[in-house]
Amino acid sequence: MQNNQHPEPWFSQRIQRGLTSLLALRLESAPPADAVAATARVWEFALWPGRVWDEDADAGRIGEAFRQLALTQTHWPAPAAFLRVLPARAPVPALAAPKLTPEEREHNRQRVQAMMDMLRAKFDVTGDAVEYRTQSQNALP
Repeated sequence: MQNNQHPEPWFSQRIQRGLTSLLALRLESAPPADAVAATARVWEFALWPGRVWDEDADAGRIGEAFRQLALTQTHWPAPAAFLRVLPARAPVPALAAPKLTPEEREHNRQRVQAMMDMLRAKFDVTGDAVEYRTQSQNALP
Protein backbone atom coordinates (compact mmCIF):
# COMPACT_ATOMS: atom_id res chain seq x y z
CA MET A 1 0.00 0.00 0.00
CA GLN A 2 1.31 3.42 -0.86
CA ASN A 3 2.31 5.98 1.75
CA ASN A 4 -0.12 8.88 1.29
CA GLN A 5 2.40 11.43 2.62
CA HIS A 6 5.43 10.87 0.39
CA PRO A 7 5.33 9.84 -3.26
CA GLU A 8 7.21 6.76 -4.39
CA PRO A 9 10.45 7.42 -6.32
CA TRP A 10 9.02 6.29 -9.68
CA PHE A 11 6.21 8.86 -9.35
CA SER A 12 8.60 11.69 -8.46
CA GLN A 13 10.84 10.78 -11.39
CA ARG A 14 7.92 10.79 -13.86
CA ILE A 15 6.65 14.15 -12.63
CA GLN A 16 10.12 15.72 -12.74
CA ARG A 17 10.77 14.28 -16.22
CA GLY A 18 7.44 15.62 -17.50
CA LEU A 19 7.97 19.07 -16.02
CA THR A 20 11.49 19.22 -17.43
CA SER A 21 10.05 18.47 -20.87
CA LEU A 22 7.49 21.24 -20.49
CA LEU A 23 10.19 23.61 -19.31
CA ALA A 24 12.12 22.99 -22.53
CA LEU A 25 9.13 24.38 -24.46
CA ARG A 26 9.54 27.80 -22.82
CA LEU A 27 5.81 28.14 -22.18
CA GLU A 28 4.49 31.47 -20.91
CA SER A 29 4.55 31.76 -17.10
CA ALA A 30 6.99 28.83 -16.83
CA PRO A 31 9.08 28.73 -13.66
CA PRO A 32 12.82 29.38 -13.95
CA ALA A 33 14.91 26.36 -14.93
CA ASP A 34 16.58 26.22 -11.52
CA ALA A 35 13.16 25.87 -9.85
CA VAL A 36 12.05 22.69 -11.63
CA ALA A 37 12.86 20.48 -8.61
CA ALA A 38 10.80 22.70 -6.29
CA THR A 39 8.02 22.86 -8.88
CA ALA A 40 8.03 19.06 -9.10
CA ARG A 41 7.66 18.79 -5.31
CA VAL A 42 4.62 21.09 -5.43
CA TRP A 43 3.07 18.99 -8.21
CA GLU A 44 3.78 15.79 -6.27
CA PHE A 45 2.20 17.33 -3.16
CA ALA A 46 -0.88 18.20 -5.22
CA LEU A 47 -1.18 14.92 -7.14
CA TRP A 48 0.01 12.14 -4.84
CA PRO A 49 -2.32 12.26 -1.79
CA GLY A 50 -5.89 11.03 -2.06
CA ARG A 51 -5.23 8.85 -5.11
CA VAL A 52 -3.90 5.37 -5.58
CA TRP A 53 -0.98 5.45 -8.00
CA ASP A 54 0.49 2.23 -9.34
CA GLU A 55 3.69 2.19 -11.37
CA ASP A 56 2.56 -0.56 -13.77
CA ALA A 57 -0.83 1.04 -14.40
CA ASP A 58 0.10 4.71 -14.22
CA ALA A 59 3.67 5.39 -15.40
CA GLY A 60 2.64 5.38 -19.06
CA ARG A 61 -0.48 7.42 -18.34
CA ILE A 62 1.63 10.10 -16.64
CA GLY A 63 3.94 10.29 -19.64
CA GLU A 64 0.97 10.55 -22.00
CA ALA A 65 -0.58 13.33 -19.90
CA PHE A 66 2.61 15.36 -20.14
CA ARG A 67 2.74 14.69 -23.88
CA GLN A 68 -0.81 16.01 -24.20
CA LEU A 69 0.10 19.10 -22.18
CA ALA A 70 3.11 19.69 -24.43
CA LEU A 71 0.86 19.47 -27.49
CA THR A 72 -1.93 21.70 -26.24
CA GLN A 73 -0.60 24.28 -23.76
CA THR A 74 0.91 27.69 -24.49
CA HIS A 75 0.96 28.73 -20.80
CA TRP A 76 2.54 26.81 -17.94
CA PRO A 77 -0.12 24.34 -16.74
CA ALA A 78 -1.36 23.72 -13.23
CA PRO A 79 -1.75 20.18 -11.83
CA ALA A 80 -5.48 20.43 -12.58
CA ALA A 81 -4.69 20.63 -16.30
CA PHE A 82 -2.57 17.48 -15.92
CA LEU A 83 -5.50 15.63 -14.32
CA ARG A 84 -7.84 16.72 -17.12
CA VAL A 85 -5.62 15.15 -19.79
CA LEU A 86 -4.54 12.09 -17.77
CA PRO A 87 -5.87 9.09 -19.73
CA ALA A 88 -8.12 6.60 -18.01
CA ARG A 89 -6.55 3.39 -16.80
CA ALA A 90 -6.82 0.39 -19.06
CA PRO A 91 -9.76 -1.75 -17.97
CA VAL A 92 -8.95 -4.82 -15.94
CA PRO A 93 -9.60 -7.92 -18.05
CA ALA A 94 -12.72 -9.80 -17.03
CA LEU A 95 -12.35 -13.20 -15.48
CA ALA A 96 -13.17 -16.12 -17.71
CA ALA A 97 -16.42 -17.92 -16.97
CA PRO A 98 -15.82 -20.85 -14.64
CA LYS A 99 -15.63 -24.26 -16.25
CA LEU A 100 -18.39 -26.41 -14.81
CA THR A 101 -18.40 -30.16 -14.89
CA PRO A 102 -21.58 -31.85 -16.13
CA GLU A 103 -22.32 -32.81 -12.52
CA GLU A 104 -22.01 -29.19 -11.34
CA ARG A 105 -24.24 -28.04 -14.19
CA GLU A 106 -26.91 -30.59 -13.27
CA HIS A 107 -26.67 -29.68 -9.58
CA ASN A 108 -27.14 -25.96 -10.44
CA ARG A 109 -30.05 -26.79 -12.76
CA GLN A 110 -31.74 -28.71 -9.92
CA ARG A 111 -31.19 -25.81 -7.50
CA VAL A 112 -32.78 -23.35 -9.96
CA GLN A 113 -35.68 -25.75 -10.52
CA ALA A 114 -36.21 -26.05 -6.74
CA MET A 115 -36.29 -22.25 -6.45
CA MET A 116 -38.80 -22.02 -9.29
CA ASP A 117 -40.99 -24.69 -7.64
CA MET A 118 -40.86 -22.80 -4.34
CA LEU A 119 -41.90 -19.55 -6.06
CA ARG A 120 -44.73 -21.30 -7.90
CA ALA A 121 -45.97 -22.66 -4.56
CA LYS A 122 -46.09 -19.14 -3.09
CA PHE A 123 -47.48 -17.25 -6.09
CA ASP A 124 -50.32 -17.75 -8.54
CA VAL A 125 -49.09 -16.82 -11.97
CA THR A 126 -51.73 -16.48 -14.66
CA GLY A 127 -50.84 -14.51 -17.75
CA ASP A 128 -49.38 -11.18 -16.65
CA ALA A 129 -50.97 -11.29 -13.20
CA VAL A 130 -49.03 -12.47 -10.17
CA GLU A 131 -50.78 -12.94 -6.84
CA TYR A 132 -49.30 -13.95 -3.52
CA ARG A 133 -50.96 -17.00 -1.97
CA THR A 134 -52.00 -16.62 1.64
CA GLN A 135 -51.15 -19.20 4.28
CA SER A 136 -54.59 -20.80 3.96
CA GLN A 137 -54.23 -21.04 0.17
CA ASN A 138 -50.81 -22.68 0.54
CA ALA A 139 -52.35 -25.34 2.76
CA LEU A 140 -54.88 -26.37 0.06
CA PRO A 141 -53.95 -29.40 -2.03
